[in-house]
Amino acid sequence: MTPPPPIGIQPAPDDLARFAEAAGVTPLTLDLTRVDGRAELMSALARDLRLPAYFGRNWDALYDLLTDPDATPPAALHLLGWPDFQARHPQLAQALHDTLTDAQTSNAETGRALWVLA
Repeated sequence: MTPPPPIGIQPAPDDLARFAEAAGVTPLTLDLTRVDGRAELMSALARDLRLPAYFGRNWDALYDLLTDPDATPPAALHLLGWPDFQARHPQLAQALHDTLTDAQTSNAETGRALWVLA
């Protein structure tokens, strides 16, 4: 069964690997459980999303990489610990949300998928 189209942050399925396989995308998990600031978030993004070494560690650079078909594969991105992260860092969570959903919209316009799951 093909998952519904990616729109905003959607509930994470119980089996991320199976979901990603059905959608034909790479499953990735961004662990937000221990992130305590912008620098730590950018490091977690670089590590967990397997971003290239030239990642500029800013919102524009993240958007550019997430929308570049040569830099990152279509993905199902699981935001592990999202509700707690939102509560601890509301402004940082909003910036992350906006960047991810903007990249999701841009990818959809070119036929690429970016699921954001929490």
